[in-house]
Amino acid sequence: MPAPGQPPAGNAAVLITRPSGATDTQLIPADYSPSAHTISAQVNHLSDFWSAFLDFTKVGAAIAHALAQMTGLVGTRPDCAGASAPGLAGSTLSFSGDYSAKADPAAWPCVRMDNGSAAVTLTSNSPLPWRIRVAPTATLDATGTTDLGKAAILAVYDALATSRPHTEGLLVRGQSVTYRFAAVSLPATVQGQADPGFYLGMVLVFGLQEAMDAFGIDLGDLSKDADALSCLSDAIDATGLAAHPDLGAIVSLGKAVLSCLGPVAGDHEPGPVKVVVGILGSGLSLALGGVEGALLSALNKDTFTIGLRRVDPPPSATRVVNIVAADRAGAPAAGYGVTSQNDEVFDCYPSPAAVGPDIVACGPSAAEADICWVNPNRVTLLCGDQPWAHTLRQATSSTLIGSITATSHPDPWGLELSDGAKCRICRRSRKSPFDLGRAHVIHQAGRSSLR
Repeated sequence: MPAPGQPPAGNAAVLITRPSGATDTQLIPADYSPSAHTISAQVNHLSDFWSAFLDFTKVGAAIAHALAQMTGLVGTRPDCAGASAPGLAGSTLSFSGDYSAKADPAAWPCVRMDNGSAAVTLTSNSPLPWRIRVAPTATLDATGTTDLGKAAILAVYDALATSRPHTEGLLVRGQSVTYRFAAVSLPATVQGQADPGFYLGMVLVFGLQEAMDAFGIDLGDLSKDADALSCLSDAIDATGLAAHPDLGAIVSLGKAVLSCLGPVAGDHEPGPVKVVVGILGSGLSLALGGVEGALLSALNKDTFTIGLRRVDPPPSATRVVNIVAADRAGAPAAGYGVTSQNDEVFDCYPSPAAVGPDIVACGPSAAEADICWVNPNRVTLLCGDQPWAHTLRQATSSTLIGSITATSHPDPWGLELSDGAKCRICRRSRKSPFDLGRAHVIHQAGRSSLR
């Protein structure tokens, strides 16, 4: 048929018909020949026909609106983004990278300790879906929705995601995922790989759905149509879009998406749906030309890596306490008392824990006199049992005790460890049984106070 005129930019040829007995007109896909200035179409009946041009910029506007919906899915920065958190045994869990309010990462990470696990929650900060890989092995919590205003889009996102490989690691805008790492397995790495085919497929699903709405075709709830979701999944994977697809790849995906949407709507009105799908398919290159740039700009980031590490606290300095339980006159020091008297001792020698003169250990072993202060009379002694106890036992030497000088390398009388455990030197031992590297407080026996 002769064309009605020169087609304006963004318009495609169609044939309008009203079959006998029909009350509404129908559209048939057609081809425009610039040389012959004609419109050609294949028909299956003879009725009244008119040639026309359909403005596909409106279809493009529907797709652009869907794109705005997708890029507008809200994923605001959580207050905990990038912040350190307390870990086990005084350690700190911290992320690598900049997650300040001025940063623009693909995902905001938060961490907390939960039942012995380091729980890392990722909140998307990108319109793209991301396939997530973690190391070492982690468990994945259920996905949470943060933007109920886009519930329809997110419902199809979720439903379509469950029909694809690697669904255990899909992060989409407006949602968050939480991985749990065993605290002892840190450091950990979370890596994201952009899934542009999934993103573009979703844009086209909703854009073409809006375009069909303009023709009076209602697709219903796509998230509940298993056949359509399976078809869409296969179409997205088969297209194999690169990170930065060109218009031809986008149009190919659009036609594949249309082939999946047609049967869904065709359950209600197969005739008109087939026509509309044909029309939309013939004009997709016109419809998508105006949004190609916006689609590509959304794909400017295709990977991200987040590192989580455990920072152990620096070891606290060991504190040395000299215990002075007896004064120079041989009386108990302030705060100390004598609980028993007149144990008989002999063969006194420098106490292994002494850091001053006249602090001895004596036999017999039954007397347990290994930390004793010598009285000025040189026969009376005050002996301690535990460095953290304030009780003494009085003992008497069978001979005068000569001047006793402390050893050059004294051993601790007792240790208090950082976990609260207390240890005492073995009775009559001349060697220390302790691992001094674990000591938090070392107690020694002295003649003057030093803390």
